[in-house]
Amino acid sequence: HDFKTPISVIQGYAKALSDGLVPSEKQTQYLETISRKADLLNDLINTFHEYSKLEHPDYIMTFESCDICVFLRDYMAEKYSELELLGFEVDIDIPELHFIGKIDKLQLKRAFENIISNSIKHNKSGTTLYFHLIPIESHIKITIADNGCGIPPDIAQTIFEPFVVGEKSRSNKGSGLGLAISKKIIEAHGGKISLIQPPKAEFQTQFEIILPIQEKA
Repeated sequence: HDFKTPISVIQGYAKALSDGLVPSEKQTQYLETISRKADLLNDLINTFHEYSKLEHPDYIMTFESCDICVFLRDYMAEKYSELELLGFEVDIDIPELHFIGKIDKLQLKRAFENIISNSIKHNKSGTTLYFHLIPIESHIKITIADNGCGIPPDIAQTIFEPFVVGEKSRSNKGSGLGLAISKKIIEAHGGKISLIQPPKAEFQTQFEIILPIQEKA
């Protein structure tokens, strides 16, 4: 469905243009639609490729020792201006502590991006996004949450399974792979990701990520 719909639109619009069936005043609109659908297809292909790589038994992540708190502070500093421009409020709480862990920076960032992108996609301007970290013995707990519209009950129990989408996701042509990819990445780090049900009172959606640490720096 995700591939078939944009391909059908591209084929239909391209044939109409080729056959001279589109009035000159509407040709630009048709070409812009073709371009948008091609961009969507490209994004879907990249997502499917990323998921298939993670599924392959020979795929190896590039782990390196890293101060996870510094890594997360730098990551959220990059995201802050983007979220602010989109009209989102941001509540960040990463303590001035130092924990060393082995992580694949690129892949871990991708896991966070998928979760935050979902929040951006499904919530309105003015929603607050929360990114909190607390230490728990030999692990850290990261909470990524928002006070937006919440996750529909029909997909809450299967949210991390591949190709699971709700009606809103389907209307936005989501692949249903973003959170499945995040889960695989987190688990490859020896961690765990959960959707907290019900969320804390101040949240509507609450993801909890547990990651191991090697030592306190």
